[in-house]
Amino acid sequence: MTITEIVYRLIYRKRFRGSGIIPYYWKYSVFTIVAKPIRKFFSAVLIPNIPFNGLRVLFYRMCGYKIGKSVFIGMKCYLDDMCYDKIVIEDNVTISYGVYFACHGRKQGHNAIVIKQGAYIGMRASIIARQNIEIGEDSIIGACTFVNKSVPASFISVGIPNKNLPPPPHNQLYFNCLLHKRTMCMKFVFDRLMATVGLLVLWPVLAVVAVLIRVKMPGGPVIFKQKRVGRGGRLFTMYKFRSMTVGHGGSSVSVAGESRITLLGAKLRRYKLDELPELWNVLVGDMSFVGPRPDVPGYADNLTGDDREVLRLRPGITGPASLKYRNEEELLARQSDPQRYNDEIIFPDKVRINRYYLHHYSFIKDIEMIFATVLGFKVKFAGEEV
Repeated sequence: MTITEIVYRLIYRKRFRGSGIIPYYWKYSVFTIVAKPIRKFFSAVLIPNIPFNGLRVLFYRMCGYKIGKSVFIGMKCYLDDMCYDKIVIEDNVTISYGVYFACHGRKQGHNAIVIKQGAYIGMRASIIARQNIEIGEDSIIGACTFVNKSVPASFISVGIPNKNLPPPPHNQLYFNCLLHKRTMCMKFVFDRLMATVGLLVLWPVLAVVAVLIRVKMPGGPVIFKQKRVGRGGRLFTMYKFRSMTVGHGGSSVSVAGESRITLLGAKLRRYKLDELPELWNVLVGDMSFVGPRPDVPGYADNLTGDDREVLRLRPGITGPASLKYRNEEELLARQSDPQRYNDEIIFPDKVRINRYYLHHYSFIKDIEMIFATVLGFKVKFAGEEV
């Protein structure tokens, strides 16, 4: 029996009559009573505000916490200072900013919190050990999650209270779909916003090009309209500046140097100015800035099997396939049978690239491809330069 317990029994002797519960702190030694506020100051006030992870981990170890190698503990974390011996953090664990650990259980008991190797805990998560809790190897705790039960190895735990989701591949499709939905929403908002800005800023250019077409290419409309295959295989009307003679009746595959392409039209096509009216298609939701080029009926709508998944994308003004074949007309001009070369070589390769774009979508890569289109430089995509 410690001296402090004897003193407490004398002062609060009435509480010990019958079946009263003895508080755990009444059994502390004098040394523990003196050391506790010092440890509390270090672990709860000083250490969480140290800006260097190495020093934070070192001081936590000095306070008695069991911490393994290559551990990151973010600032503003609270590790239960009253139960430092019950918190075990193994090797290669990452604990983000502001995570809260409490080992207090029911009836003033203390339970262990064990974080196994390779686990990741998101910022502002709370781990409350109402029972012994083990965070399994390579598991992930989402930001702001309230953890009150153990998490199996490699599982993903989210929610308040935490719900454990199975590891990949079982839930990989769910997370891919969730991420794809969110990023595509961002793409949708970006397209509408930038199309509005583009039309407001570039209307003088549009007006000048329209006047030039009317003067240099009389006898036909300024705007060329054509049905193209859009998202889901639905047809929409695409708008471009006219670059060819009226009533040419040629193939749907354009080749550099063709007589049906006028001198002004060749200039417009070279600098992509004939694509500017497509900003209206982007604004109304038929197209996107980046995506597969919209094909005439007979190509994308006739795809079969897994290749049809490219129809999940809105057609784009530019895209990875467009960048790779930015000199497509010159390439076709060198072929003896341009139509066959397009159908057997270029079009299947475009489908492959567009499928890769769908499965590896990145908003940042979209921005990079827009700049590559405008400025003419090449970007890395699908393991090649486009």
